[in-house]
Amino acid sequence: MTLRPLAALALLLAAPAALAAGPGSTPSWASPSAPAAPTTANDLGPAPLPPPVPPPVPIDGGLSLLAIAGAGYAAKKLRARRAA
Repeated sequence: MTLRPLAALALLLAAPAALAAGPGSTPSWASPSAPAAPTTANDLGPAPLPPPVPPPVPIDGGLSLLAIAGAGYAAKKLRARRAA
């Protein structure tokens, strides 16, 4: 698409909302009774705590057992291949 059809589409979509609202009316979500946004860092409250550090995962014992089992399986397959 080029720029002109996109601009025309944007105008068509925005025109009904602009005409219905009127030049001086305020939308309901922008009413004066809404609380004011915080203006300084002190108005935001205390900062949240960082998430706790996860416990370390012990992989040494299981990993070495897996390596020994793999080496034993490979030795068994090599002996079977040489015997055949």
